[in-house]
Amino acid sequence: MIRFPYSKQSITSDDISAVNRVLAAPFLTQGPEIRKFEIAFERVTGARNAVAVSNGTAALHLAYVAAGVSRSKGLICPPVTFLATAAAAKLLCAPVAFSDVDPITGLMTPETLRAAFEKVSFDIAAVTCVHLGGRMCDLSGLKEVCDEYGALLIEDACHAPGAKHTLRDGRTVAAGSCEIADYAAFSFHPVKHIAMGEGGAVCCKRPEDFSRLSTLRNHGIDRSKETLPIDQEVGPWSYVNTEIGWNYRLTDIQAALGSSQLMRFKSSLDRRRMLSRIYDQSLSAIDHVTPAMQPDNPSEHSWHLYAVALDFACIGKSRSEVMEDLAVKGIGTQVHYIPLYRHPTYAACGRSSDFPGAEQYYQNTLSIPLYPGLMPDDIDLISHALAEVLDTKNN
Repeated sequence: MIRFPYSKQSITSDDISAVNRVLAAPFLTQGPEIRKFEIAFERVTGARNAVAVSNGTAALHLAYVAAGVSRSKGLICPPVTFLATAAAAKLLCAPVAFSDVDPITGLMTPETLRAAFEKVSFDIAAVTCVHLGGRMCDLSGLKEVCDEYGALLIEDACHAPGAKHTLRDGRTVAAGSCEIADYAAFSFHPVKHIAMGEGGAVCCKRPEDFSRLSTLRNHGIDRSKETLPIDQEVGPWSYVNTEIGWNYRLTDIQAALGSSQLMRFKSSLDRRRMLSRIYDQSLSAIDHVTPAMQPDNPSEHSWHLYAVALDFACIGKSRSEVMEDLAVKGIGTQVHYIPLYRHPTYAACGRSSDFPGAEQYYQNTLSIPLYPGLMPDDIDLISHALAEVLDTKNN
């Protein structure tokens, strides 16, 4: 039995009360809770112009639509990410290319992005960087490369609400603020910082994009009087459809749960950071284990995942064996992620040898338990269990 999963949601009595309140209200969807949640999400996380949608994939899809990703203008993204980052572009029949990543952090860098641009054989509309595990990419450096090649920059910030990035001039920007990037996508899957069952948000730099994306999430239905044809009778039922959209609506039930979760977002984020510091100290004494480690400014990382690097060759065990041995001790683990080029869907995008940074990161990485419900003593127990499984000494 798994006592400590790699991650799990935290649901309180306040969350349940918030959901029950909406269940007794007139609107279960398309009601007032949606905008309340969007405003609270912007205020708490520093995101800008947030449009709540049904899931993180929908958020990416709408960001790609707004950025002009299409059959004729493709996308560059890192291969170390969940399938949705690239799949949302494939939904638009767009070509996809991969940028290698830093072998230690798993993040796209300006250098790896530039190399990808130099190799790509088709026009690029946008680049999506992934803030893997909650550590933000070098947005200012990536934006410079994107501007040079005429592409927009999109943040896959599904792991990173509350994360911050320090610019070269010393200013800090929040994930999803779109001060540097043009669009950003978030996810509210149960294991994410804000657990809503499912849900997501797409953020944008320009207010006019907020209006368009809000319309596209609801089948492209526009009820503003300015857009109605002059010969159409105007009434409470009136709307016009000038662009095909999707049913990417979030429900009021989910929005109310999300608003309740946001009430303790800061304390949950602080706890993730505290637990990660304990992991850093506890794991540093174990042979063949490289802790995830805090960045230069610990307040910048939002710690969705705590992913260690293990030297399996020196350990003498495979990753599967380590995971199975930890599971016997009640400790759940996961791998984030199988690089996209290893999947048949993206085999044409390159081979393992084309992405040495991604391969090194993938071969060594293992996500161990991290969520606000963990106690410091649990971290010690998990660290000692890992040392025993690796047959090394926790000095």
